[in-house]
Amino acid sequence: MKLKSTLIFTSFLLSLILLIPTAELTAQCSNAPNFSMKNPKKVKGLPSSTKIGDQWIFASAAPGIDVYIEILVMKNATISLAQMDASKSAAGQGYDDAWQPYVSHNHKGNDTSYLEWKIFFKKAGTQTDTVLPCLAVTAVDVDGDSNGLKEFIEAGTPGGYAIQTPTTLTVSFDGIRSKAIGKVNTINLIDSSRREAMFQMNFVNVSSIVYRNGAIASGSTNQTRHTSIFFRPFFMNQLVILPIKLLDFTARETNGFITIDWLVDEENEPVEYTVQRSADMENWQPVEKIRGNHQARGKKKYQVIDKQAAQGKKFYRLKQTDEQGRISYSKSVTVNGVSEALFKVNQLLIANNRLEAQVYQGGEKDITITVHSLNGMLAGSKNFQLKNPNNSVLLDIKQSSNKIYVVTIRNFDGEVLYQSKIYGY
Repeated sequence: MKLKSTLIFTSFLLSLILLIPTAELTAQCSNAPNFSMKNPKKVKGLPSSTKIGDQWIFASAAPGIDVYIEILVMKNATISLAQMDASKSAAGQGYDDAWQPYVSHNHKGNDTSYLEWKIFFKKAGTQTDTVLPCLAVTAVDVDGDSNGLKEFIEAGTPGGYAIQTPTTLTVSFDGIRSKAIGKVNTINLIDSSRREAMFQMNFVNVSSIVYRNGAIASGSTNQTRHTSIFFRPFFMNQLVILPIKLLDFTARETNGFITIDWLVDEENEPVEYTVQRSADMENWQPVEKIRGNHQARGKKKYQVIDKQAAQGKKFYRLKQTDEQGRISYSKSVTVNGVSEALFKVNQLLIANNRLEAQVYQGGEKDITITVHSLNGMLAGSKNFQLKNPNNSVLLDIKQSSNKIYVVTIRNFDGEVLYQSKIYGY
């Protein structure tokens, strides 16, 4: 992606999405509607400013369907929405049928900024939800600025995604979300023929989606980026249906070695796991390979011990390769001496709209706990100071209809310390 006068933005979407997958995921989602995202009208919020809760409508974006888009989160105080949708004639690039917001990022150093959106679908002219049997969402030109900034996309488990082979994207799946990170290198203009930098996700039976579009910067930068997101399929023959559910992936230091554990479910076909290590999250080295046991039913635990890890901060991820050679990656986890090794969460329970847990400090002083429902809506969030080695934490949450929640705990630097799906009572 490029910029209005200098650079532009193509990162997009964290989407924790309520979906009901089918066995075939509606084949390649070839029956997905083609939306034309033009002429948005602001229906909530002031005309001259932008804040959380502002809402727009794209009327009749598809036959009989209105599309509403609302800002849920503005991560990083310096992020702002410069323009909700820029036409091709106004932007000088991109596509009129795509949704093309301009997002301004002012990074002060190594950090991440993003906008989180709720996108929901209504019967035209009404407030009645409409369920889409199949929805394809395709990001175009997921790249960088050639100077330390990379765009990324995250989405709550879509069940299937499609990319060009070969691709410039690094795609990962942590059992809850899929993520695509572009290269630092930029691609000229916004060009849908550059399939190597496009990422399509297919969703089934959805009436609303939560997206997050963001950028990762390795230094200070101030730029307005141009997002280009199509609500239609581009790839018909490259669909990857996620072969397993990775329920957990952790790494901890024990007696000078690093123990890597992971838990999987729905391992229905042969898969090879490769544990990888990195010092900079750019260059990854294999630690050990393990063949999965797809013939055994139910949840399965695996473990690798890294006896060759050097001192200092290290990153680990899990590479998953299926029989067709298709590759996906887990989230990256950090090991940095005793602190990460000792941080623990015990007795985590959600009952009567309240989260309760025992958190062992392990060197972490400040944490943030967020809880999302499976439809992507924020159910609760709170910052905690861990003053004692063992701490009791309480967090009131909003009730979810399906009673399944995603709990994430991050430290002061935003690194994920803990993440899990929890059933509420």
